[in-house]
Amino acid sequence: MSDHPREIHPDDASPRLLSLIRDLTIRLLNGPSPEHRALRDQFERARLGTITLTGAGLYADFVHEILRPVSPPEWIGGDVEIRVEGLDAPAGCLVKISDGQLDFLEVYTFGEVPWPDDPIVIDLGEAQPVPVPSSTPL
Repeated sequence: MSDHPREIHPDDASPRLLSLIRDLTIRLLNGPSPEHRALRDQFERARLGTITLTGAGLYADFVHEILRPVSPPEWIGGDVEIRVEGLDAPAGCLVKISDGQLDFLEVYTFGEVPWPDDPIVIDLGEAQPVPVPSSTPL
């Protein structure tokens, strides 16, 4: 029987996991646009909510007061390759923006070995910040 998914409070997460969540989110929001700047401001004012460990990665939810939303209101993406001790393949990540607000960070594995609760990061690849989608319909 699997112990996943499992929700943990940030107070119960390892310092390495919390540091990785912060570092990845900063990298994924490090684009040049006004939307990226607004999302970085949202992130700096946010607190980390529930962390859901899925076995194949995690979801880290952000909780914050409603700030000025970005447009378009729904987008997802970005990536940073993550090499973690013990994994049999690199992991990746993305951020989700919902209703114009930073919603969550997702980390996912490509291999068969489950994501660890206390990841020891070997290397982070070059960040591809979340792209700002066009708000013009095709």
